[in-house]
Amino acid sequence: MSAYHRYLLVIVATIGLLALSDAILLQRSAIYLTPAIAAGAVFGIAFGAMFFGLSKLLYLSMRRATGTLGNALAGVSEGLECVGVFVMLFFVFSPANGLYMFLAAATQRPLMDGAMAAMDRSIGFDWPAVVEAANSSPLLASVLVASYASVLYQVPLVLIFHASMSGQARFFEFAATLVVALFMTTTMSMLVPTAGAYSYYQPQASSYSHFTAVGGFAHLETLHKLRSLAPYEFTMREMVGLVSFPSFHTSLGILVVFALRRTFLFWPAVLVNTAMIAATVPEGGHHFMDVVGGAVIAVISIGLIRWVGREAGTLRELKSA
Repeated sequence: MSAYHRYLLVIVATIGLLALSDAILLQRSAIYLTPAIAAGAVFGIAFGAMFFGLSKLLYLSMRRATGTLGNALAGVSEGLECVGVFVMLFFVFSPANGLYMFLAAATQRPLMDGAMAAMDRSIGFDWPAVVEAANSSPLLASVLVASYASVLYQVPLVLIFHASMSGQARFFEFAATLVVALFMTTTMSMLVPTAGAYSYYQPQASSYSHFTAVGGFAHLETLHKLRSLAPYEFTMREMVGLVSFPSFHTSLGILVVFALRRTFLFWPAVLVNTAMIAATVPEGGHHFMDVVGGAVIAVISIGLIRWVGREAGTLRELKSA
């Protein structure tokens, strides 16, 4: 089995685990779904199928082309196939994972922010002091805010980069690590419920005036509604990240750097994601232990996917991609 198909199998299996977990948790939850969820998934699958179909048309054209034109068509065809398959899987994975995250948050188990703060203090990490120190430099705060927001662009840019470089193995290796890391992150958040450092410390606004702190506050209203166990309508239009522990921004920063190894984008990715991980404390409102947890999730995800590649004999394929 090729690297491409082995990584696809990991993604499909993870989606299956999500669907099973959702079905079980929904039985005892007040969360209910809207028909728009299924409609959105169908639309996304159709959109991805369009790219996939286009890739096959180009493949048929490639068979009659030779030389530089044939090679160019082959590259474009492979890239479109990657994008098409990913989009189809994404529109199934995204609502399944989003629902899993909301179901995980709908619990009245005590929040463990106090334990996180205590562990931070035990290693000498003073969260309020760190935030105030970062806020004292408007330039530093601006850099951290921008780097934290870069997460919205990094995933599609990495995927486009690998698709354009005709690297199916690298493309789906990255996709598989993302899917596995997200599933592990949400599962851990269910076992260790937290609201985040801003909710716990309740700092004065002046101490973070140069930060938006959107990651620390934006989820709180939804989180409290879910924890009340009142009926709640799940819709993708109101999707918000609810996970504080572990920090997925941290996991993603490490996964992006790993995905761009041995490319000219590696060191720029190191710089951007070092700043992004640093920003998870003042901008994202994470405890330092959240950052540690996110790093552990990333290492485990990378290790698992590398094992899948090794078992499939794909390490050589990844090096040649």
